[in-house]
Amino acid sequence: MAIANISMDKLKPIHDRMPVILSPDYYDAWMNTKETSTSRLKSLLIPYASDRMKAYPISTLINSPKNDSRELILKGHISNIFES
Repeated sequence: MAIANISMDKLKPIHDRMPVILSPDYYDAWMNTKETSTSRLKSLLIPYASDRMKAYPISTLINSPKNDSRELILKGHISNIFES
């Protein structure tokens, strides 16, 4: 399951939502099975700091689950979907 939030400014041209990315500072609180306060847990679901992220074009081959290789996420690697 993925939890989505509004997209950060850097990614808004791509999509209006993005998965929540927890700051490492919140890992222990999120994984604490004894935490019962939903308001406390919801308070951790904030947009990740835009200045800590990088955005760059990748291959459109990423759009198919049939494709599974590291080259799909290489920076600037724009593949032609009709390549053999």
